[in-house]
Amino acid sequence: CYVATTGKDVYTLNIQMQTGEKVSGKLAFKNFEKDSSSGIFTGNYKDGILLGDYTFQSEGMLSQMQVIFKKEGDNFVRGYGPVDAETGTKFTDLSQITFDSSSTLSLFEKSECVE
Repeated sequence: CYVATTGKDVYTLNIQMQTGEKVSGKLAFKNFEKDSSSGIFTGNYKDGILLGDYTFQSEGMLSQMQVIFKKEGDNFVRGYGPVDAETGTKFTDLSQITFDSSSTLSLFEKSECVE
């Protein structure tokens, strides 16, 4: 489990299975007084990069978006970059992803799982 927190916002990445490069688990964004989401993460882990799809329920709708994390020590840092203008759900250029571990909601620290 990896957790990012700031104030009352808590983001959780729970890796439940890894077979070779294939990874799956749960991802949750619990925001205080804002829309939250939780769902399934499926992707690949290679060369310290975890890239996959986050399928989630939010405001009664099922959605999917691509997410990326970079391993730094025992932690993961969420990456951000340009996304497809039409859907806003897929990265357009993985070489332009930035990882900022100084941002508290980007730094997912190794932690105990909390449901």
